[in-house]
Order: sequence, then structure tokens, then C-alpha cells
Amino acid sequence: MTDQRFELKGFTTQSGATLDVRLAYCVHGKLNAAKDNLILLPTYYSGRSENNDYLIGGRMALDPRKYCIVVP
Repeated sequence: MTDQRFELKGFTTQSGATLDVRLAYCVHGKLNAAKDNLILLPTYYSGRSENNDYLIGGRMALDPRKYCIVVP
């Protein structure tokens, strides 16, 4: 699992508001060459990425040996 952060400063919304956006996420597994093995697994409202850890593992539906799983 790799913890990462994405930051976007000065993002303008459709309504004209400008935001500084920060997103933290964890990556389990690796993206393959075809880039077709990505799964986005969102957390529940106010949840943390580690709350989804029980769903990810070898020989499970979300196997990081087969998929690249991103949990924001």
C-alpha cells in the first residue's frame, strides 16, 4: 500500500469559485501496461482509507496482485 497526495491549486468551478484542492489516497497493487486493471474504491462519508483494508487482499475479489486499487 502506498499513501499519496494530489494537490491542485486555483481550480475554478463552473460557478466561478476558485478552490485549492487536496486529495489523499492509497494505492494497492500496480497499474498494468494496458492500464485496464484500475479499481476506484471510495470510502463511506467521513470514512478513512484503512476502513476498506479488510476488502483488499490475496485470493479476495479485490486482489492487489491482479488489480490496481485506489482508495481516496
